[in-house]
Amino acid sequence: MGNPFLADSERPISTLIYGPPKTKKTWFAGTAAEAGYNTIILDCDGNAEVLRNISAEGKKNIRVLDIADTTDKVVAIGFFAALFETGREFIWDATEKRVHPRVNKPDPTHWYCVIDTKKFTTNDVLVLDSWTALTRSIIAKHAEMNNLTLDSSDKLERDDWGFMNRLASKALLYWESLSSVVNTIMIGHEVTSTVKDPKDPNKILDIHTQPVSVTSNHGQQVARAFSACLYTYVSGSTLKISTAKREGRDGGATVIPPAEHRWEDLPYKKVMELAGAAKPNKTASEYNSEAFVFLSGEELAQRLALPAKAGLK
Repeated sequence: MGNPFLADSERPISTLIYGPPKTKKTWFAGTAAEAGYNTIILDCDGNAEVLRNISAEGKKNIRVLDIADTTDKVVAIGFFAALFETGREFIWDATEKRVHPRVNKPDPTHWYCVIDTKKFTTNDVLVLDSWTALTRSIIAKHAEMNNLTLDSSDKLERDDWGFMNRLASKALLYWESLSSVVNTIMIGHEVTSTVKDPKDPNKILDIHTQPVSVTSNHGQQVARAFSACLYTYVSGSTLKISTAKREGRDGGATVIPPAEHRWEDLPYKKVMELAGAAKPNKTASEYNSEAFVFLSGEELAQRLALPAKAGLK
């Protein structure tokens, strides 16, 4: 009898890795580059410096796109909308953190990314770091649209939270659909929710650990969207990754056997092997994804000047 956990080798693997802070979740995502995959990090958290721990060969396969919100601009959810709702190739101005109209001449001092999700292959891994930051961006966008401030956050109505839940569900559905064409890793953080007896506030009915989301109820949906949900934790002095579902904690996988691993024993390459996924078959030893092409302003100007048939469409 064959391994029931093995996936179709041509089918991309969607991975969620979540847990407490400082448990090497971003570092784990970086090991995809060490395995030879084109690794694109959508950095909403400003954690890219962790990737300095990746080997020199691995770093050749990594590209980081900073889409973190700023103090005066909601960026992450806007990029997400462009990624999924554009439906065609588009240009992202990485310097100004906005969509660049293709009719406008590129600024030679800026950096750009030409993005076309239809060009993803199984040689690519798209990483969202992190879902937590994206949900904060959703909340910030809602506040911006409704002229809410931190002082008025306690005045949020049920309709406000309902809208944000729907937007988060839409973002999660978009990510799930993308996971059907490219390997994905979503990084999250844990939260432990407590359900108390409404008749006796001192009586606890349930304690559950799950990924952070816009609300506790929405967080219960997150892990279900992935073929592999990994949980990072510290046991004594050992950092571990669990591929098993435990009572009171979201986790487990449909493509990986349930087990407890030392962190260093379960890099991304091992996850893909356990899942029976296809190995990258790149001919180049460096990053060569056509789905996310990073260009200087001058390089983009040259690309835009090409005949329509050979250039951007």
